[in-house]
Amino acid sequence: MHPIDTFKASQIFGISYTEAAMKRKDYLTTYIANFTGMLAGAVREMEAAEREIERIFHDMTILDITTKLTAAQKEFDAFKTWNPYKPTKTIDWAKASQYPCTDLLGTAVKQMGKEWLYHSPHRVDKKPSFSVSTEKNLWHDWGSGEGGNVIDLFILLHGGTKVDAAKALCEM
Repeated sequence: MHPIDTFKASQIFGISYTEAAMKRKDYLTTYIANFTGMLAGAVREMEAAEREIERIFHDMTILDITTKLTAAQKEFDAFKTWNPYKPTKTIDWAKASQYPCTDLLGTAVKQMGKEWLYHSPHRVDKKPSFSVSTEKNLWHDWGSGEGGNVIDLFILLHGGTKVDAAKALCEM
């Protein structure tokens, strides 16, 4: 408050100029104390953030941090260029389904008629219990009861979604 404001305040409230000046001093002291408290809180929050950053990056080398930041930047760049309205490359599902199941599994244990027997690729078994029909290009795991086409087999072996599996099989 300006001295003139202090004088006006003393007239409005019917108090002496000295009392108005003391109230002004009390107001400023309270204001400074509140501001100091806010600054102290901000400093505490910044220190907590620093501790959290140190905890996260404690065991990481500069190379690890750089690698993570580069990967994050690539993801962000890919996200920026992604357009949901732009049509994506179509997948040739027929071509993906024609890829032979036997080529994904490797060496067969034995052949029984038109079917090949393998050991299960996702669990341990003593006798071959995983059959593949080359005629239908289907597979069945007799131990777990699972079965399907080449796309399902690719997902079983490598994980991912049907779209990812079909894309990978088309490129093979």
